[in-house]
Amino acid sequence: MRSVAAAAVSTPTAFVLRDEVQAGDVLLAWQSSDTGAMISMEFGEADGWVEKQQQTGFGWVGTKVYQKTAQADETDVYGLQQGLTAKGTIHILAISGANPAGVLIVVGGTDTCPAAVPSSSSGLEIRYQAGIPFTPGTVSWDSPPGYEQRSMQSGTSTTSCLAVRAYSSSAPLDEVALTPSALLADRLGITVLVASASGSGGGTPPTPPEFPATSPSRGTTRMRYTVHDLLTGVYVGEFTNLSGVTMDRRLGEPGTFQASLAVPNRRVARRIQEIIPADPTDLSVGPGRLVVHCWRSGILWGVYWLHTAVIERPEGAKGVGIQLQGSTLDGYLHSVNLEDDVSFAADQIANARDLILHMQATAASNIGLGLMAGTSGSVRALAAATSANTTYGRLLTDYARTDGGFEWVVNPTVIGGSIVRSWEWGAPKISNPSAVHVFQEGGDLTTWREERSALRRGTRFGVIGGTPEGDATETRVPARSALIETPHIAAGWPIIDKRIQHPGQSTTVGVLDAYARYWADRAAGSTRVFSASLVLGKNPSLDPNGLGDWARFVLSNPWHAITADGAAGLNVSQRIIGWALSPADRGSRGKDKVQLITEQEVPE
Repeated sequence: MRSVAAAAVSTPTAFVLRDEVQAGDVLLAWQSSDTGAMISMEFGEADGWVEKQQQTGFGWVGTKVYQKTAQADETDVYGLQQGLTAKGTIHILAISGANPAGVLIVVGGTDTCPAAVPSSSSGLEIRYQAGIPFTPGTVSWDSPPGYEQRSMQSGTSTTSCLAVRAYSSSAPLDEVALTPSALLADRLGITVLVASASGSGGGTPPTPPEFPATSPSRGTTRMRYTVHDLLTGVYVGEFTNLSGVTMDRRLGEPGTFQASLAVPNRRVARRIQEIIPADPTDLSVGPGRLVVHCWRSGILWGVYWLHTAVIERPEGAKGVGIQLQGSTLDGYLHSVNLEDDVSFAADQIANARDLILHMQATAASNIGLGLMAGTSGSVRALAAATSANTTYGRLLTDYARTDGGFEWVVNPTVIGGSIVRSWEWGAPKISNPSAVHVFQEGGDLTTWREERSALRRGTRFGVIGGTPEGDATETRVPARSALIETPHIAAGWPIIDKRIQHPGQSTTVGVLDAYARYWADRAAGSTRVFSASLVLGKNPSLDPNGLGDWARFVLSNPWHAITADGAAGLNVSQRIIGWALSPADRGSRGKDKVQLITEQEVPE
């Protein structure tokens, strides 16, 4: 909802002022009147308003509902007509990001607004009631919790109330009563549902916004760190003296950014304070509001939400220093709580998109993620209640981590001089076996490490869920999945138990079983994670957005002995599931190094 305006009208004709609108907004209006006739009621006809529905009152005229789409040159006022002695009200609602063809109007309610069935999985639910007092007098209204309300009354006669909230499920919506403070001689109820333009259920995702790249030119310096506003992308400044920088990205969890800033004098302090203000009451910049764009030789290696700055003078230090911490944009999703019950029942990828759209429907949490289209072919419900006290990031991560689930990542990409923050997915995994990067020991591969540990994995998995509701006097126990044994036990391994708490505290056994199978497939036996450190050349083949690409490692050493026919002892391809970049500090003459984290498996 962009804006709502309401007015009382006590003359046969009047001009009504609207509130804020933008071109493309869906505009709706409700006109109610006590005397005269329906035919005498008219609103905005000269400005393109179209009557869509009407409902007659008992002993009074009733209500008309109108609709139009806002134009670039939309007028500020609209003409209204009603009966000669009528006292009426008008409500005008402007809705951004709505589908003009997705407006459903249900009339016929009396003491309640009628039930309705949404045509999409997200949109705006609007309840309207109007009537005339049994005894002339002032009337106020109350709406159920969760609705944003605007009421109006013309003198001591016609009274009306508009209540609005977002919906995030295609499940039927029950009738709703708006409660007047005084007895009404008669009243009517109307329900209007307005589908989001992107309430997909598998449809085409909306076009993402573009953020100015402010890309530094190649060749000026190898690493640059420009700072921008998180929500708008507006350039704020640049960190020019960062040291100890590390940045990483991983599939399945937010990546991190860490760096240090030295503050040797007031001149440097003033420059840094344009980004990290000395006055904590300065809300124009600072951690939480900003992102850091990390550029290497003109290539964007990451966008990190700057959430922490620790300003300190440690013991024995000669000056002040600042420690910076940040996370990739998917980490921001873990900082926005779900404040509405949601329920989606389409393909799992469409459900994931609709969950992100639900978060981004609020301007202050809209970080402009563009959503990759397509579906996985797996239809399974995504539902959560506010009582779960979870975040969008936690909910989406847990939903993806199930048997038959998917992987997702946020890739910032420079396109045509602007940055697109692209949410991308792969089912069951993000994998691109055709993109293989070859690294050879003795060349750019400097160190490697393989970790094997049975303590971090298991051979028998079970998931513990929430406690079902019931009689408080009865003993209740948490729901549990079936125990899933891995093939290791049949091969002679001992039982190594892993019990996992379901993050959503589900009490549905099928959900718990699927979660147990997910971890049994991915965490069986002993950990075998391979990582390698590489010297990063001037123009590496490695793509910062290449999570899911493959790395081919060629090793010959005492552990991986050369074969009888002279081939390398280890020559394997593994999926890249993470990387960590450590740029050399400015002036150190060191080399940029990147650590690759890979998953040992055979491409399908």
